[in-house]
Amino acid sequence: MTISVLSTETIPAKAGIQMQSIISQPPISFTFDTPIGPVAITASAKGLRALALPPQATPTEEEPPPRRFTGLIERLKAYFNGSKVAFPDKLDLNEATPFQSRVWSVTLLIPYGETRSYRWVAEQIGQPAVARAVGQALARNPLPVIIPCHRVITGDGKLGGYSGGLEMKRTLLILEQEEPTSFARHRSPVSHYSPPSPWTDAGVTGRNNPRYCT
Repeated sequence: MTISVLSTETIPAKAGIQMQSIISQPPISFTFDTPIGPVAITASAKGLRALALPPQATPTEEEPPPRRFTGLIERLKAYFNGSKVAFPDKLDLNEATPFQSRVWSVTLLIPYGETRSYRWVAEQIGQPAVARAVGQALARNPLPVIIPCHRVITGDGKLGGYSGGLEMKRTLLILEQEEPTSFARHRSPVSHYSPPSPWTDAGVTGRNNPRYCT
């Protein structure tokens, strides 16, 4: 493959100024309310960079989010209200290592309402012996929910780890198992929401989980 380099001499002055403006545009951050509490987003001109869940995200008094994020905000609110939602948004993950990129790309493939193990992710990237490293890569996932690392648990059904805390991980897993009208009854902040769950720190209990895959 031949890569051609465009000389700046062929770029009109005004176009060059506009291109430089896009490249140098700083990332923006904004916070909005959801059924589980405030959620914060950071994005660049290239795509989404980070998402913070409660309690890391805190309410702020700031300008309304740009209109181009209206659809994303509506989808996230619907997701936290218990609806099945897709996130096809562009991502800006230029700071990720090649290994992290592979792990996160596989994690994006895990369907809504299902779980996979750390070992499964390791096998998908062709390195079945690096389950622990997979966990470390997921711990550095800057876009939880968008890259659904909460759907990765241990081979024996334990929650494993989660950068947003195990209670949040458990809440997201339960949310994806319940009907929207059912979860809508639990609209208080996540710290006060702890319904019965098949996922416990000690493992899956009570019933077989047909959506769980090692």
